[in-house]
Amino acid sequence: MTFTRTLSLFFTAFAFIGFTLPAHAEMGPCKQDEKREVLICGSGNGAAIVIRNTLAPSKRLGLAWRTPDAPPTEQPDDDKIELLVVRLFDGAVLARMKTEYWDTGEGHVNRLEEFAYWSPNSRLMIRSFNGRYSADNVELYAFNPNDKVTGPLDLLKIIDAAARAKLKGRVKNADGYDFSLTSIKDEETPATIDDRGLIRAEVMYWIPKMGPYYYYTVKARVVRAKGALEARIVSIAYRGKQEE
Repeated sequence: MTFTRTLSLFFTAFAFIGFTLPAHAEMGPCKQDEKREVLICGSGNGAAIVIRNTLAPSKRLGLAWRTPDAPPTEQPDDDKIELLVVRLFDGAVLARMKTEYWDTGEGHVNRLEEFAYWSPNSRLMIRSFNGRYSADNVELYAFNPNDKVTGPLDLLKIIDAAARAKLKGRVKNADGYDFSLTSIKDEETPATIDDRGLIRAEVMYWIPKMGPYYYYTVKARVVRAKGALEARIVSIAYRGKQEE
């Protein structure tokens, strides 16, 4: 069986493996709010705001935040914020997780960020939640043609373990360094994933406010093993060191 054929069968199988959450049209279509310059899905309590720069290439899906018992145009209760994968044309919630990020279009949380890195065919997504000094969540989601979701797969655990093992060959206390998805070159995207499931992650380790900075490129491939998603490390390349 050819590699391409194997990958085709692999992605077809997404509908039948792992955790899947059926779509529910809970909120209503996502529409542009001209005043706030954001997309709002639904209205009133439990509506959601689509996070800027998280739309899939297909423009069908994106990440949004909400609190179930309040409108997203108000500053939320931090303990109740949900992060959603939403389908824009009907506001269906495809996946749900916790976050601390919010942005009403007129105000936003400081020093916290949510990012989405999509495959060109919009079938795979890497979600990264960044705290003040580090990437605190890096997860993989897969979508079948009916928008059912498989995931999340904890990519942070996999990538960090592999890259930190390399860092231990260069520093004495590798466990004291924070993990960040950051490239040594400003023009490089911190993470990418292609239609075949090949991941490229630009990793930086540093001691906050102190430095130095150590940079690696980690490549991994998404595979199916024992009925679940996995990511297997393909290569790790040291990119260099920068002082504070």
